Amino acid sequence: MNINFPPVDAGYIKTKVESGYYSNATEMVRDAVRRMREQDDHHGRLLAALEIGEHDIAAGRTVCRHAWSDLGTCQHRRLPGRS
Repeated sequence: MNINFPPVDAGYIKTKVESGYYSNATEMVRDAVRRMREQDDHHGRLLAALEIGEHDIAAGRTVCRHAWSDLGTCQHRRLPGRS
């Protein structure tokens, strides 16, 4: 696979390699792809957790122990019967 980068990106890659951070451009691209995969995985897990939380809130399975004015420090707890 051959990839062509615009000059600004090619220069950035070259600078990273020349600084010794990466041994070559291929290593840098592999690292960038690995980081992107990790970020996608983290994003997917975060969205799944948010969806669960939204379903719990909609079903009334969470309770805030503080007044609305203290919402920034609100500690939610699960109601009995929630697995």
